[in-house]
Amino acid sequence: MNRLLRFLIPCAMLLFAVCLAITPHTKAPSTTPLLQGVERMEAGDYAAARAILEEALEQQPQDAALQAALADCLFLEQEQAQRELEQELMALSFPAALEKINKLKAADPKSVRLTYLEQQTRRRYEEETLQNALSLCDREAYAEALSLLNEALTFLDSKPLRDMEAYVQSSYPHPLLALGLMPAPGLTLVPSEAYGPFSLPQGYVEADLHGAYARFTATLWMPEDMQPTAFQTGARLSIYADGELLQEHTLSEAERGPIELDVDMTGVQTLRLSWTSLGANGQKNWGQMATLNNPLLHPVPLPKPSI
Repeated sequence: MNRLLRFLIPCAMLLFAVCLAITPHTKAPSTTPLLQGVERMEAGDYAAARAILEEALEQQPQDAALQAALADCLFLEQEQAQRELEQELMALSFPAALEKINKLKAADPKSVRLTYLEQQTRRRYEEETLQNALSLCDREAYAEALSLLNEALTFLDSKPLRDMEAYVQSSYPHPLLALGLMPAPGLTLVPSEAYGPFSLPQGYVEADLHGAYARFTATLWMPEDMQPTAFQTGARLSIYADGELLQEHTLSEAERGPIELDVDMTGVQTLRLSWTSLGANGQKNWGQMATLNNPLLHPVPLPKPSI
């Protein structure tokens, strides 16, 4: 009998150990609100954890462990909301992101986190706009660069953006017609393309340059279908800078152009283009058909801003 017991007891113990090894362990449910709240926090369900802990604190307001757990929960919940807001803002355009932040700040004007997010959004908006504007300038897409900068400047009071805008303005030629010309009495301008051409009868036009331009360029020519007569023999263009005659060109049947104009405008305050129709017996209207194609003013270039 003793020999049998000595054999059965180790077998029973071995069988018990095997059963323990193969029996699945189930975690005992948490029994206290503190443990339940911690479990919900570990699962990332901070709203549920907060509800459990706040309810428990109503019953035990002096419980330090519950107070500490709730503080941790509120911090983690705020961190989660912050991350979600940042992800949402990154999916928006910068203007839309700033608009959303402003709405949130109206409800919580003292929020340090919202202030930080606003600062970061503005910084990234400025940096990206400067880089994109410079890239557009390198491709000579000046109008797109200006449009981009103008939009950003409606949201940002930024000296770097204003400096970039001035650089873009100085990097490409301006159409003469965009300067608000002051024609002589009774004189009209007739634009037909984005940069011209335009035609002038007898008279002149003036443009205030304020010393901001380096060159004036254009192409002067007479249309092939315009035929002179005894009364309409030609047209003369005179170019004045601050009252001083710089260049003069005459078109006729023998010289129809094109004549490429490139006139130094350094320091010039006022540009005058004066037309004279050449003919006899007072019939001096052939000059109306002479045209300046692509009349452009080239600004004094500014140094490229560093970004």
